[in-house]
Formats: sequence, structure tokens, C-alpha cells
Amino acid sequence: MRRAPLTVAAIAMSLVLAPAAEAKPRKVLTDPKGDYPAAGADVVSATFDTVKKTKLVVTIEFAGAPSTPVPFAYQLRFTSDENCNWRGNYFGETFGSSGGCSTDDANPPTVTVKGNTLVYTMAAKGALKPGTELSLIAVSSSPGGALAGAPGGDAAATDMTYVVGS
Repeated sequence: MRRAPLTVAAIAMSLVLAPAAEAKPRKVLTDPKGDYPAAGADVVSATFDTVKKTKLVVTIEFAGAPSTPVPFAYQLRFTSDENCNWRGNYFGETFGSSGGCSTDDANPPTVTVKGNTLVYTMAAKGALKPGTELSLIAVSSSPGGALAGAPGGDAAATDMTYVVGS
């Protein structure tokens, strides 16, 4: 009879000491594959993830490998409930940003090309700290290295939101 209370106590203690599970990446944006003729600029999806509550990682998938160096420019945009209108432009091997975020909040992220994706990684702090809701999420590409979102590229936007750290 004494074993049962010890077993219950041991299970309860293991639940208290177990690390909290990381949230899974969440696809917040999708766009039809093949709606733009250049696969490396054809936006397919955008997935948001918060890693260990310290990094916001946005993975943008294209129908083909993104073009590097430029014949295309790429842009990720969103607004946060912290009055941050974030815009990040990727031009093949350089990054430029604009918007209402302070330079230590979200700029500059690292942008890497992995297969058919562009991966933006930025600190989850300041205007992008855990608990911040991101909305007006949009991704675009444009030919000729012009500012992404210019006529002639592919664009996708969503009404979905993402809460940093969720």
C-alpha cells in the first residue's frame, strides 16, 4: 500500500520537472504553386516558429530555389501589436529593412537560402518579444532586383496572425 503514494508522487514530480514542449512551427500563409512562371519567385507558403522563446524564424517556401544572386528580390512584411511595421528585403546576398522597429528589435535578421526556402531568423525581443501578435503578414517577390512587391512578381498575404512564442 505504501508504494502507490510514492509512485503517484514520483510521477507528479517528473511532470513538474519536465521541460515545457516547444511550440510547433505554424504555417500562416499559403499561395497556389504554379501561379507565377518563375519557380524561384513563385511563393508557396510561409511558416512562423519561435525557437526557445529567443528567436523568431520565418521560413518562406517557393516552388523552386530562390534566385541568388539577383534576378529577383524578396520581401517579408508584417505588423505587430507593438507598433512595429516590419519589412525585410532580401536581394540575393544582401539584406535591407525598413519599418517602425528599432534596430535592436528585429534588424537585421539573418537570411539564408536552404533548398526551396528563404529562412529569416531574428531575435524574439523588443518589438518582437514573446506574446507579441503579428498580423498583416505578406510575402512577395519581384523581378529585376527591384523592391519586392513591385509589379510583375508573385505576392501572397493572409488574415491569419501569429503570436511570438506560441
